[in-house]
Amino acid sequence: MIDFHNTKEIKKLAYTIIIGLIGGTVLLTFFVQNYKSDYKRLGKEDTLKIKVEKFSSYQGLTFIDTYDGTKIEIPNARNFSLDEVIFPDFVKVNDSIFKNEKSDSILIKRKGEKYHFIVLYFN
Repeated sequence: MIDFHNTKEIKKLAYTIIIGLIGGTVLLTFFVQNYKSDYKRLGKEDTLKIKVEKFSSYQGLTFIDTYDGTKIEIPNARNFSLDEVIFPDFVKVNDSIFKNEKSDSILIKRKGEKYHFIVLYFN
């Protein structure tokens, strides 16, 4: 138990928390950078015709693994007609995803339905 009247114990606790936060931030940054390096970032000039095997998301980015082994990173995209749905919250396993060259639109086909998303930015 920590004696909150003892300043040495409070300082020790504060240093432990600060070191833990810094260490956690460094490890998380390292993990994300290494995780992202396996995925090809989708650019405006790219074309896309894939089927989603699995996916994950982080800070608006969607990391998609396809059945043919392709790994694609899709930047933040929105569908403004579906109550402003964002791409990572909408995409599902087995969705087919299409994008034409020099387009900022992504098309998702799911069970005969089509959903259009606009990519908000390309790097």
